[in-house]
Amino acid sequence: MRHLADEAKPLLEQRRELLERLDRDYNTQFGKLVALDNDERQLLGATRQYADYIDERVLWIRTGTVFGGTHGARVVTNGAWLVDQANWWKVAEALRNDLQRDPLPYSIAFLALLCWAGLRWTLRSRLRTLGNTAAEVSCHDLHPTLQAVALTLLLAAFVPALLAFCGWRLDHSASASKFVHAVAVGLLRAATLAVPLELLRWIVSRGGLAEQHFDWSPIALVRLRRHLRWFLPAAILLTGFVGMVEATADEQRLDSSGRLGFLVFAGLLALFCQRAFPRAPQAVQPLRSINAVEPQAARRAEDSTDETDVWLSRLARVGTVLGVIVPVGLLLLAWSGYFYTALQLTWRLQASIWLAMGLVLLRGGVLRWITLERRRMAVLQAEELQAIAEAGKHPETGGHTPFLFPRWTWPDFRLNLTQIVTQIRSLLDTGLLTIAAVGLWFVWADVAPALNILDRVTLWKITVEEVVPAKDDGDQAVVKVVTRPKNVTAANLGLALLMMGIAVVAGRNIPGLVEVILLEHLSVDAGV
Repeated sequence: MRHLADEAKPLLEQRRELLERLDRDYNTQFGKLVALDNDERQLLGATRQYADYIDERVLWIRTGTVFGGTHGARVVTNGAWLVDQANWWKVAEALRNDLQRDPLPYSIAFLALLCWAGLRWTLRSRLRTLGNTAAEVSCHDLHPTLQAVALTLLLAAFVPALLAFCGWRLDHSASASKFVHAVAVGLLRAATLAVPLELLRWIVSRGGLAEQHFDWSPIALVRLRRHLRWFLPAAILLTGFVGMVEATADEQRLDSSGRLGFLVFAGLLALFCQRAFPRAPQAVQPLRSINAVEPQAARRAEDSTDETDVWLSRLARVGTVLGVIVPVGLLLLAWSGYFYTALQLTWRLQASIWLAMGLVLLRGGVLRWITLERRRMAVLQAEELQAIAEAGKHPETGGHTPFLFPRWTWPDFRLNLTQIVTQIRSLLDTGLLTIAAVGLWFVWADVAPALNILDRVTLWKITVEEVVPAKDDGDQAVVKVVTRPKNVTAANLGLALLMMGIAVVAGRNIPGLVEVILLEHLSVDAGV
């Protein structure tokens, strides 16, 4: 046993030494990991600072000289690249090879194309039939409008879907040609712009949503239809061309051919906005008579509706001016050499157009529902008034007073309903403006970092109290109240004003919405 103990002792000492060395190595490596973590955090912080610095200044770096004669000469030189038959044969070959390699998407697309071609005229006829149904004064149902919205979206999706499908398959083809990739990007860019433009074209079509459901002005509809005929194909073609040139990563070609295409597009956009939208907009005409039995009361309700749309006319006027100023500003930026800036702003402008078209559909649908509810309740009021008149009862006491009834006028009875509808419209418009503001912020935030400077603009300072954990003299955990100064920035003030405005408008108009909802399930009586 002594012999075994003598042999085990050095082994145990060696084991202890190895464990101590292992512990030291663990501690050393842990210290290195902590140091690396600190270095990585510092690197991330520095990277974030450099990224913020670049984002605040990259849009205002000039990428070229003023567009002039030298650029025109380069356009002629680079034009051969666009019309080269060999390049377009590569596109056709890429599609053919992709069809042979994966025929399923093409089969589905071909069947969808056949279905759309066969049902196109049926869908258009159905859309007009729904419009005629919704245009009748006796219509109290929202289903025709909802069906018309679905048909409009379906009809408007054909051209963008076709462009997007071709671009998608070219982008996923096995071709290594830069021209094929550029054509794919151009088709996808064109599809992005085609979505809102096609949607607008079908909304303002004859017998469509704008004419029969949303009650837009016939003059505005005629102007939009006339100018969309030439602007829509030109805009889609030029957008696809600029996107294709941008995808080639050839700065010389982009600075000449791409910039020329962009200048033409910006000019056409400014011309379209100036011609298609009137200076004194009449985007929405008065609502139809809500009750053919009482035209005087209906006219009075329509006058009230016109008053609530004054702000909409002003907003439309401002939008018309911006529709001319923004394209002209983009044109000047691209012409003066800030082409990268103009291009990035334009791509975000497309997303803004998507948002605008979505809000137009949403507002039109909700206003249509308000109109139908107003019409339905007006009919109920007329029926109750007729029943009261026939029974010869006072509308408040229910007593039999046939001589008192003529002094009680119908327009006064309808006043409460008109005020309720006005409140709902105001609440709707405020909500849509809020959605628009939030949506525009998400669209433009990454290209408008200059707004971040609002967080550094200090308006005044306040003192705030914070509860922080601490330790007392006995090394016991305690809670202390610490007073420290805090800056109130311009961003804080703007957010507070926005929230206060929403709260004020909601507090004034939500009761009207609640009352309309209750009136759907309760008897319609005279307002107090």
